Amino acid sequence: HWAKAAVEKMLRLGVVTGNTNGLFEPDGAVTRAQLAVMAAKLLKLELKPYSGSFDDVLEGVWFTPYIEALSDAGVVSGDGKLFRPNDVVSRQEAAKILVGAYEMLKPNAVGTEEVSFSDSASFDSWAVPYIQKAAACGLINGFPDGTFRPGETMSRAQAVKVFSNFTD
Repeated sequence: HWAKAAVEKMLRLGVVTGNTNGLFEPDGAVTRAQLAVMAAKLLKLELKPYSGSFDDVLEGVWFTPYIEALSDAGVVSGDGKLFRPNDVVSRQEAAKILVGAYEMLKPNAVGTEEVSFSDSASFDSWAVPYIQKAAACGLINGFPDGTFRPGETMSRAQAVKVFSNFTD
């Protein structure tokens, strides 16, 4: 698989694990909760107890302390009331989380150069600065046809590859 080295690296660092069957499933979609857990583990954030930051992130669920830690650090905000942890993450949603995590690790390294995508008219307005920063820093690349595909689902392999790049 094209992301094998990145997956192995993130496994060694304890950022990712396999599923209950012991498989990583790199081509499977990554959920918002899974991306948040990866980010919190990579940042080595102190896990936070349930505080009710989001109405759909409940006490006692495996991902709750990670999402609470990211919320406390200002990396995630959801839509104010909901985080939608079990939804798959789109590329534009991932850009926000990835940029927030990257800025925590490397606050002076976030690029500001303008990056152009042929489908930029389809970006949600809130996502534009995050997509720009993610692309300018090389966190998320566009596709060979010049598109970013903001609504496309991010795979587990793509997420791991981005996080692996954080540590290079």
